[in-house]
Amino acid sequence: MELIRHHYESVDSTQRQAFSLAESDGQEGKIHAVYASLQTAGYGRRGDIWFSPEGNFYASYAIKVKLPPEKAIIPILGEYISSALRDRSIPCQFSSPNDIMAEGQKIAGLIAEIDEVDSGFVIVIGVGINISIAPFADQPTSCLHDFNSEMSLENITSIVESGVQNIF
Repeated sequence: MELIRHHYESVDSTQRQAFSLAESDGQEGKIHAVYASLQTAGYGRRGDIWFSPEGNFYASYAIKVKLPPEKAIIPILGEYISSALRDRSIPCQFSSPNDIMAEGQKIAGLIAEIDEVDSGFVIVIGVGINISIAPFADQPTSCLHDFNSEMSLENITSIVESGVQNIF
């Protein structure tokens, strides 16, 4: 499975950008990975605006397929990321439906969207992980550096890309 990386300093939403790239590409089986230093209009699974300051991980992965997947993508990816973070001394676990929590505080959120397009579907998986900043939210938040100061954007990118590729 080919993974094509797109890096941006700022986007409105990595979800929207990834969907647009996969839809316009039109080819099945390519994963378009969109990374941004910040988002100006990031959102959660209920459409809530998500504060996305520089210093954290914001990415979305889009792929065009003939049929939507039968497996539950978010729990599989959430467990994969949580396990990899625990291996790096982050005391976390996946919390259904779409969060990763560490000591009762949210450190990451995931979102999956599936839209029908010409001759198939586009699946977009979004991942936001608080690396160095714990943004204010309607629930307690924390960041990876509160538990392991050696976690970097590169570490997280590698973990998440591996998890996404394992799903597809």
